[in-house]
Amino acid sequence: MYGGRVKFLRMNMMKSIENLRLAEDLGVEQTPTTKVFCKGVEAGELVGSKPLDEAVDVLNAVLQSNEACGS
Repeated sequence: MYGGRVKFLRMNMMKSIENLRLAEDLGVEQTPTTKVFCKGVEAGELVGSKPLDEAVDVLNAVLQSNEACGS
């Protein structure tokens, strides 16, 4: 669907102190939080549980509107 432009990674911020520090550095205050990065730059986020169609809409909007995402 995204032609190799998207990778999904999952991290349990409570699993280790390193994960917790990374979550803090990224400004994660609530779980679940989905962060979108394009070429290493944060391009958007989705906070809280959302229906799949809403999450896909947010991802599509970020990919289309952000220059770093190669639109």
